[in-house]
Amino acid sequence: MCSVLVVEDDEAIRRALIMLIELWGHSASGAATVSEALGVVDRSLPDLLLVDYRLRNSETGLMVVDAVRRRAGSAVPALMLTGDTAPERLKDLAAKGIPVLHKPVVPYQIRSMVSAHCRRAGCNAARAAAVS
Repeated sequence: MCSVLVVEDDEAIRRALIMLIELWGHSASGAATVSEALGVVDRSLPDLLLVDYRLRNSETGLMVVDAVRRRAGSAVPALMLTGDTAPERLKDLAAKGIPVLHKPVVPYQIRSMVSAHCRRAGCNAARAAAVS
């Protein structure tokens, strides 16, 4: 089982993503801001970040990933959700090794990416694969 930190400023979407991730057999927590994400990380470092690119108050998902990685002292893996297709934005994400899921996304796309990460990281994805 992997632990996933979902950072999304829309509470309904954040709750839905957390519910799906838990349904797939992983643990999940949520945050809406950089500060909240760091609070979660201070309690327990997640195996994976699932982050929306555009957050409130001019914060971005890239700011979240950078802050978490600095706090953790390691390159915590991340997946970015975005509707932004600007080439410079995609280049920035690629340079940091952050795969992008373009909105609108469907659950199987997220599940596939989370499961692939869990397999690479050695998390127990067997239960997640068994839950349909």
